Amino acid sequence: MTCQFSKNASKQAGFTLIEMMVGILIIAATASSVFYGVGYARAEIRKIIIRERALEELTGYMDFWVARINYGNLSQGDKRGDARGEDVIIYNPSGPDHEAEAITAKIYRENMLITHNPEFGDASTPYYFLKARIVWAGHLSEGEEQEIYLESKVFDFN
Repeated sequence: MTCQFSKNASKQAGFTLIEMMVGILIIAATASSVFYGVGYARAEIRKIIIRERALEELTGYMDFWVARINYGNLSQGDKRGDARGEDVIIYNPSGPDHEAEAITAKIYRENMLITHNPEFGDASTPYYFLKARIVWAGHLSEGEEQEIYLESKVFDFN
């Protein structure tokens, strides 16, 4: 029995090892860039969620003080503001997939100023100038504190 080789034996259909390795490298590079993009997008979405929650907390806090002013339920201590701040949780991941810690913030309220201004109608109608801010530590690489301010003029009709 003799073995014969044809001239076309080296030109069989298929891929060489080098071609396979190049294909795998291209797929790996594409996959790593997609995973990086997904991670970046998740971090940006988390920052947006944190900022929205901070604004919700601050808006609720301001609404509370506007209601107290409208009701006429303010003491002299209330008018002095809150320089120490009030702690609130603005992001608290839950579940086994979330290993991150909760993000807390502080809400500060400045002194309420009672003033009269003729441009708002009757010069004898006083109003309170209410100003509050919420401050929290930046997420991941930001490193610096983030903050949002809200101001409101609340008429005192009591």
